[in-house]
Amino acid sequence: MSNHILIYGYGREGQSTHDFLQQHHLAEQITIYDARTHLIDWDWDSYDQIWLSPGIPPEQIPVSERHKLTSQANYFFSNLTDDERRKVIAITGSKGKTTTTMAMAHCLQQLGLRAETAGNIGIPLLEALPKLQHGQLDYLVVEVSSFQAQFIRRSPHTAVFLNFFPDHIDRHGDEYAYFWAKANLWWHQQPGDHLVAPKVTAGRFQKPPKNLTAAPKLGPRTYKLESILDATHFRENLGVIPVVLKKLKIKYDTKVLAEALRTTPLPDHRLQLVGEAQGLKFYDDAIAVNPSATIAAVTHLQKEIGGLILGGKSSGDDPTALVRFLEENVPHIFVFVTSSELADELKQIETSLHIVEVKNLEAVMDLVHNSSFDDKHSTILLSPAAKSYDQYANFQEKGDHFQTLVRSLES
Repeated sequence: MSNHILIYGYGREGQSTHDFLQQHHLAEQITIYDARTHLIDWDWDSYDQIWLSPGIPPEQIPVSERHKLTSQANYFFSNLTDDERRKVIAITGSKGKTTTTMAMAHCLQQLGLRAETAGNIGIPLLEALPKLQHGQLDYLVVEVSSFQAQFIRRSPHTAVFLNFFPDHIDRHGDEYAYFWAKANLWWHQQPGDHLVAPKVTAGRFQKPPKNLTAAPKLGPRTYKLESILDATHFRENLGVIPVVLKKLKIKYDTKVLAEALRTTPLPDHRLQLVGEAQGLKFYDDAIAVNPSATIAAVTHLQKEIGGLILGGKSSGDDPTALVRFLEENVPHIFVFVTSSELADELKQIETSLHIVEVKNLEAVMDLVHNSSFDDKHSTILLSPAAKSYDQYANFQEKGDHFQTLVRSLES
């Protein structure tokens, strides 16, 4: 038992950490720090451990104290028994984690297994731990962000690495640090453990881990053509599911699995068709918080896209590749960018694209309302290529606002 623990950050995970530590009597004293609710006078020497919540940069902790840093994810993975560890499927990547995590759990459930999600999706890891310990689950599918993986020192039995695009550079400093934060998910694996990645991702390893298995993408007939899941990047990600099932020696009827894949639930704000108004279709892809994610969305809709809505706090990734991609593939497109860091970055790039900067999403929708779009290019896509923290609490709030504005056009 640690004598004195500091919980640094008191959001959803910080609160669950506090409850867990108290319930299991893992500290004689617990101090909470959250800039909005709990302010303290620092006495760094008095803390035996510092539990850092996701999203809080370690740089906020003095260098001399960082050896005390740990996290809920590190505690979770470090305290699994061998049997519990075999029941955990952990998924990371730059794009598609939530969709793939939900799809994996959904397929396991449709195959008759007791499976739930946790981590960066669903309930915090320490709230899910008792279900594993009490034998209430056959599998726990865990979504792991780079922030959560950063302090992991014991890897799961089955790790899935979907893809890697520059993201969170503002937090991690550079691509190298961002990659190695994620790599903790499989770096500490043992002989007999599994690492599964889409074939396109596996091919990017200069020195592939010995236990790496490349998963082919799902076939083009897995989903209906009008389904967003038919997009190439979704089929690449979801192709890991049959491979993971085989690695875990889970027997299944191919028809049952095919139906499970076809009925995969899609989270909100992922290339979500919001509605139609004034002869236009509106898609919400607010989850696209970096240029690479926006390129993937435009790739799927490019035959019909007429307007693209960008803007937000820079991810730290140079948007030049996005601009060149748009020039080459959708030169006709109208680009609306809200006043933001990304707008300032785009001003530095010479381009033939028609880019209009406006104050906010309301102003964008006013422009859309008063603009004419070719019948062949009648889709408006919100895919920001940047984070939403400049005007919103998160991407969900931005997407919700966009959907409200679309519905007001429909009425």
